[in-house]
Amino acid sequence: MENNKSNGIGFSGLLLVAFIVLKLCKVIDWDWWWVMSPLWIPLGLLAIIGIGYLIYYLLIRKKVKEHVDIGKAIKNESAFQRRLREAQEKQRAK
Repeated sequence: MENNKSNGIGFSGLLLVAFIVLKLCKVIDWDWWWVMSPLWIPLGLLAIIGIGYLIYYLLIRKKVKEHVDIGKAIKNESAFQRRLREAQEKQRAK
């Protein structure tokens, strides 16, 4: 089996190191918050995605589950399904 683990520093880590070196060499005059942004921007995006999923799960999925009871939907056939079943029964009776 192949081991697909990545032991590299990654893009964000490389960008962070580059920003720190540039800041310490006084090439860029950014605030330290922006120098450290390769750390907190991906975490912030992950948090936003997590909050979005939580909102979906708590509000939307819960409401859909309340309105659609699968067991009840299977037991109660629609008018079209009833007419189709009756037509099939008539065909079999012939």
